[in-house]
Amino acid sequence: MERRKRRRRRDPWLGFSILLRIMGACVVCCAIFFAMTIFFKIQKITVTGDNPYSDEDVIAASGVQIGENTFFLNKFAAIAKIYQECPYIDTTVMRRHLPSELEIAVTRCVGIAQIEYNGFPYIIDKNGKILGQKTADDTNRYINVLGCEPNTMEIGKYIDFLQKEKEKTLLNVLLMAQKYGIIKQIENVNIEKLYNLTFEYTDRFTVQLGSAEKMEDKFKLLLAVESELASAERGTIDISDTENIRFRPK
Repeated sequence: MERRKRRRRRDPWLGFSILLRIMGACVVCCAIFFAMTIFFKIQKITVTGDNPYSDEDVIAASGVQIGENTFFLNKFAAIAKIYQECPYIDTTVMRRHLPSELEIAVTRCVGIAQIEYNGFPYIIDKNGKILGQKTADDTNRYINVLGCEPNTMEIGKYIDFLQKEKEKTLLNVLLMAQKYGIIKQIENVNIEKLYNLTFEYTDRFTVQLGSAEKMEDKFKLLLAVESELASAERGTIDISDTENIRFRPK
């Protein structure tokens, strides 16, 4: 005899139960969305950190308005606007403090070098960001960069040289000087010839780096050589060849 398969009876409540669960999830999502829309609106904006501008200027530059929803705020677009309008700001972080406060934490760009373009000196930070033209009231001491040919110098953007290798070389020199704590003792960095890089150091020495190879090793050698010289000595420190260091007194 053939065995007949028994058909399982379909539970009519099963489909209804699934439908109820889906509807319940939709209701919960709608409730969350409604709560976020109604209750999490920005009522207070604060600016913290080393701010080179007024708080009002930073807030205005961000484009963020009181009453905006804190969750739907496009933080990346707001931060980009701040960088565009406030070039002396180095870093920006936006933090939500629920339910209704937005914090804009900033740090200041520090100008360390100047580059001449169209007859005017422009100030840049350690990352090559162009901060603006040097004014007559600016008495700060900056590293004078020689031998470069800027393609353009747009405030708030980064250096753009006709020779891209010179951009990389300059930033590497600034990075090493910053890392080893001698950025304030350097002036007149000459990058005209990439095989014969030079700079003035501590008002006492001319430093010959040669090429951009082994840059960090050369800065270490510079500090080692300086420590061996008497405080009154002046001259040229040639570290272009890391295996054959030379000092020529002045």
